[in-house]
Amino acid sequence: MENIIKKVLKKIIDAGYEAYLVGGYVRDSLLGIEAFDIDITTNALPNDIVEIFDKVYLTGIKYGTVTVLISGYTFEITTYRLEDNYINNRKPSEIVYTSDLKSDLKRRDFTINALCLNYNYQLIDFFNGKDDLNNKIIKAIGEPNSRFEEDALRMLRAIRFKSKLGFEIEENTFQAIIKNRDLLNNVSIERIRKELMGILKGEYYLEIIENLIEINFDFLSCFELPNFKIDSLNDREVYALLYHLKNFNLGKYKLSNNEKSLCLKVDKFLNKAKINNLDIYDNLKILDSIEKIYNLINNNKIDFTLLKKKLVVLNKNEIKIDGKILKEFGYNGKIVGTILKKIEEEIVLRKLENKKEVIEKFVRREYRDTKY
Repeated sequence: MENIIKKVLKKIIDAGYEAYLVGGYVRDSLLGIEAFDIDITTNALPNDIVEIFDKVYLTGIKYGTVTVLISGYTFEITTYRLEDNYINNRKPSEIVYTSDLKSDLKRRDFTINALCLNYNYQLIDFFNGKDDLNNKIIKAIGEPNSRFEEDALRMLRAIRFKSKLGFEIEENTFQAIIKNRDLLNNVSIERIRKELMGILKGEYYLEIIENLIEINFDFLSCFELPNFKIDSLNDREVYALLYHLKNFNLGKYKLSNNEKSLCLKVDKFLNKAKINNLDIYDNLKILDSIEKIYNLINNNKIDFTLLKKKLVVLNKNEIKIDGKILKEFGYNGKIVGTILKKIEEEIVLRKLENKKEVIEKFVRREYRDTKY
């Protein structure tokens, strides 16, 4: 891929312009993460890029961006620009081209996203982004309040990067997120939900949900889009939704003792959840309790039946091997419980088929050296 990237950069440079790799591709490459979204920043105007390359698409011409297709790869190529007069804390009303690379990078969101590589893959770093990358910090460029006032969605982008990379959000940046959180009301629900789905795909999504609670983010609004159905949620979305119900919305309601008891059940079960063990599906009664709470606080009726049907097993009794069978295999003592828990996790995560012969092969393979 590097040869193709250099080919693109060289064509722009040979035409008399500057060209640099920038943004997510540079960040991820420095972290050793495979990246395919290739962004190039240049002082060439869009019309100049059209003249240089054969296959050019005017995908974002309004903002100075065109897409070049070459050797099966797509390159987003954007002219150095300044932005001013943001509309509804989201998009600039005016784009002004500039000939200065640093001025272009200064308008970007976070230091780790403003790193550049030149044709020789030498790093250009105006804002100490490499240090922040090494220290695993997400930090706004310049004054964070200004960055979020310009584009409120950057607040969720910071949280998405934390979910993906496991980085910490720098304190001033995070305090600015809390201060400016109401600006998200100016962003469309569709755009917010897209960011949220990106957050939930991250490896560190469980701890991120705590951040969403901390900034008082209205999680439920993302599940109120037209034609949205609760049974379309994936495992992580369900967990995030339920965690939100427990920590955010329930505080707004006066609940009866019976309703508080339901909440307590959910609380205990959510506290058991682990990133590699989707316990949210191992007890049908708990799911029934969650259904009652959801409908209680939302004053509507949502049928969880289809969601339940998607479950591999509804409870431990449906697993085709139990402790008695394991003892027949020769396992005894505490190891029996350990093996049963592992079997349950593998089945719930759809890594293991719930058939006796399949489970038996798995156990004998994974625990063949276990003393019993």
